[in-house]
Amino acid sequence: MKSIRRHLSVTLLAALFILFSFAATGLYLFTKKTLIQQFDDSLEKKITGLSGMTDIEKVEGQMRFEFEFAEFPIPEFQPSDTPEYYEVWNQDGRVLVKSASLGADELPRPDWNLNGPHIEDLTLPDGRRGRGAVIRNLVRPEPGNEVRGYDAGNPKYQFQMALAQSRESLDQSLMALLLGFSITGVILSSGLILVVVSGVGIGLNPLERIARETADLDVSDLTHRFETESLPAELIPVCQRLNGLLDRVKSALDREKRFSRDVSHELRTPIAELKTISEVTLRRLEKEHGDEKIQECLMDVLDIAQQMETLVTALLTIVREGETSAQVSNQETDLVDLVDKAHRSFSEIVTEKHLNVSLITPENAVVSTDSNIALAILRNLFSNAFYYTPPEGSVECVVEKNGRGAEIRLTNTTADLEPSDLDQIFEPFWRKDAARSEEDRHGLGLSLVQRFSELLNVKVEASLPEEGKFQMKVRFAGDSESESKTRNSKPMTDS
Repeated sequence: MKSIRRHLSVTLLAALFILFSFAATGLYLFTKKTLIQQFDDSLEKKITGLSGMTDIEKVEGQMRFEFEFAEFPIPEFQPSDTPEYYEVWNQDGRVLVKSASLGADELPRPDWNLNGPHIEDLTLPDGRRGRGAVIRNLVRPEPGNEVRGYDAGNPKYQFQMALAQSRESLDQSLMALLLGFSITGVILSSGLILVVVSGVGIGLNPLERIARETADLDVSDLTHRFETESLPAELIPVCQRLNGLLDRVKSALDREKRFSRDVSHELRTPIAELKTISEVTLRRLEKEHGDEKIQECLMDVLDIAQQMETLVTALLTIVREGETSAQVSNQETDLVDLVDKAHRSFSEIVTEKHLNVSLITPENAVVSTDSNIALAILRNLFSNAFYYTPPEGSVECVVEKNGRGAEIRLTNTTADLEPSDLDQIFEPFWRKDAARSEEDRHGLGLSLVQRFSELLNVKVEASLPEEGKFQMKVRFAGDSESESKTRNSKPMTDS
């Protein structure tokens, strides 16, 4: 899954690390070059000074070179643990003078025609790493002491001088520089990581706040709107669009609630009339000792009217107050009786489709719930099972005690449901194949089951336990812990 936080952090850190690496490398190379240049300047200054300390005299008709620096024991050119070295030779390669520290060794000799000082790395006679300078110079007599026959243009009056010394101090400085850059790089890298990660986190805080507010939205309360005053400019249009969407959703839900409320009000009148007619007719038959079968039918009509009135009232309460605040009338209810009562309403379709119906229930399963709403849940579940089970299919209802509650599992044969359909079956008006559905089926049964189950705090789950089987599971909380016996009922067509 892509992450804006991770993408921004990685991108910024990578860019900063690359820039820092280039900057640090450039600064290190520049500083290194400066240190080497300073070392070489010191070396060049020393060899230039020494090469200028020369004189020439004519003794017994012969020109004799004199090197003043060789006449005195300069400490750094004496044998020691860390000596420096010099060596002077003429054009013929004959050594004219060299430091005592060289002993029998010699320094490297470059091309005689070398112009200007030449400096390079070399290995000192004692094996240490060193840096040497070579210069070609001219032996000149001291000012005011002219030597007859001296010709400055004659190559025999020229000499080459090499000066070498250890570069240990230079290497130590370069190592300290590299170590300093490395430590600084680690510290800066750690600081950059903290700054970038915290900075990106702070920058994304408004987005996370919007996500939290969005997650807290409840369909029962759509009055919340996203504040835009403190948001970054980039997020203001997003919140404005969300606020507009909430306005449209609230308007649509308000229209739906008004419609449901109006329908509920319209239904209450004919239901009330049906109840009144049934009650009046029953009282008259009781006084006149009318036909008992007619009385039983009217009792059923009255019972159905009362249930319809209860359901319409519940629907109206849901619309008015929301699912969480609607009032229910909990009472001791035997789920076994409700199951028996609910499934008998569909005897006609069971017979017509030759369905094999099996009820597996205990003697009783008493829970505390609203019996009318619970009956509505079961009737909708049985209705869905009977209508959508293929002809000659099977429907099985199992009621089990579960501690202080009870569980109902209704399993029926199915031919076309897939796991992906389970996410949609509770949606209003959803049907697997609308073209093949019954004309009087509107896809509201399981949607009402879900709403009623939330009203009763009952858990409803849909699953495909095996191929060709669809199962609805309802879990009720209850107070009864009576012992139960499992029984199998005969197919409903025989009852």
